Order: sequence, then C-alpha cells, then structure tokens
Amino acid sequence: MKKFSIFLFFILIIQVVFSQSYLIDKVVARVGGENILLSEVEDEYAYMVASKAKISANAKCEILKNLIAQKLIVYQAKLDSVEVSDEDVESQLNFRFESILRQMNGDEAFFEDYYGATIGEMKERFREDQRQKLLAEKM
Repeated sequence: MKKFSIFLFFILIIQVVFSQSYLIDKVVARVGGENILLSEVEDEYAYMVASKAKISANAKCEILKNLIAQKLIVYQAKLDSVEVSDEDVESQLNFRFESILRQMNGDEAFFEDYYGATIGEMKERFREDQRQKLLAEKM
C-alpha cells in the first residue's frame, strides 16, 4: 500500500510539473451580447495574407475595429429584424473560396494543407461570419 501511495504521489508530481495551460481562444471584445474572439481576428488576418492584400503594421487592430463596427451594425439589424437568406450566404461563401482557390491555382490539396481543413469545413467555419457581414451590408 505504501509503494502504491508513493507511486501515485510521483504521478501527480509529474503531471503538475509537465502540465501546461494552452490558450484555446480568448474574448477580445464584447458588443451587444456578442463576443469577438481572438480566433476571429486571426482568421481575418489569415484571409488577408492568403488573398495577398496589402497588410499594414497595425492590420490586426484595424481588423478588430472593423469587427466591432460590424457587430454593432449586426446588433442593430437584429433589433430591426433584418434577415439574410441561406442562398445569399452560400453564394458569398462560394465566391470567397473560389477566389482563394484561384489564387492557389485551383489546388484543393494545397488549400487543405494551408488551412488544415477542407473547403466544406472552412465554409462551415465562416458561415455565421458571412451571415453577419451580409446583415451589416443590408443595414
């Protein structure tokens, strides 16, 4: 029994010593009950890099300001009961990812390697963001 207690004690010590906390995501702003996550800012930045857009030194700050403004408009759109159809969202997603694929010479394998997800998975990730962008545009 004593050996088992010592073994258990060492296992716990090893776990504490080698355990690390990993940041999964972080709320960087809150607008009208909606959170803006660090991953959203990073996703937009990755999109800018992939689309070879001109990137300034404070691009992530600009992205955050734009996301805050967009969330404010979306919040107002929800209050005003503005709606966006699923077809409009799908059309915009198709356009966005076809554009990225054109820049990658249509190489879907390279796309999957670069983003770590298939086109369908990426569309699902960005579907709600695209819906909110369209809501903001309709306002």
